[in-house]
Formats: sequence, structure tokens, C-alpha cells
Amino acid sequence: MSQDPPWRRFREMIISVIDEREENPRIDQEFKEALLSFGSATEDNTRCVEHVKVGGSSNSGRGFSLRGSDIAVSDILHTVEGEPIPKVVVERFPGVTQEDWDAVLRLSTLLFILFEE
Repeated sequence: MSQDPPWRRFREMIISVIDEREENPRIDQEFKEALLSFGSATEDNTRCVEHVKVGGSSNSGRGFSLRGSDIAVSDILHTVEGEPIPKVVVERFPGVTQEDWDAVLRLSTLLFILFEE
């Protein structure tokens, strides 16, 4: 029997975060493993799982939050909505408008809120 590809395992992990109704340390560990398998254990991905966890958010106890403070990822994203496009984004994607940037941030915020519901 073949093992599921990393993208499928990561997708299933994301779905389980949405479906989980209680904070569960096992889910956090599985999330870390699935993310590193999918994205590889690069320095930036490793830092991500060191700083972001499943559960414990200040909003609902569910979703994604920062390990050291329980601040919800959705709250951080919501806070930066409407902020000017970072210079690096303008340089890399010169055609992106402020409205495009705002839409990307809004979608990101809503996706992270979905994990908290």
C-alpha cells in the first residue's frame, strides 16, 4: 500500500483542525509533522511550527495561535488589514493594487477565523 503524498496529509490535517471541537495536543504535534513533511523542514517552515500552534487562541481556544502568547493568528491578520502594501510585495508584484492587497488579507483573515468556529 502506498503512503499518502505530503500535500494530502497536510490537507487532511488542516481539515481535522477545523473539525476538532476540543483543544488536543496530539493535533498540534500532527500539524507540525504534516507541515514539515509538506513544506519540507526548511528554516522558515521550522520557525513557523516553533511559533504557531494549533489551539489555545485567545478567541475560542481553537484555531491557530502563537505559542508564547495565545494570540490568534486571525487577530494578527485582522490587525494588518487595510495597511499599505509592503515594499517587497510592490517590488515583486508591481501590478498588485491596494485593493488586491486588502482582498488577500481579508481572505487570509477569514480562513484563519474558520479554524476558530
